[in-house]
Amino acid sequence: MPALIRSIPLLFLLVGCGAETIGTAAVGAKTQADAARQAEETKAQVLNQLDAAAQLEKLRLEQAGAAGQP
Repeated sequence: MPALIRSIPLLFLLVGCGAETIGTAAVGAKTQADAARQAEETKAQVLNQLDAAAQLEKLRLEQAGAAGQP
């Protein structure tokens, strides 16, 4: 029985470490999810800017072609 009583604090210590590990893993996972979401938003913004630049270049080429024709 005394061995059981002595092992109770050790049990609480181990349970506490496990809870901290789970909490740390959850924070890490959320951070990675936030970073992935931010990367997707940045990708979408860059693609939109590239599309706008391509359309502007096409318009400029069309205008230059029309200006060069008699």
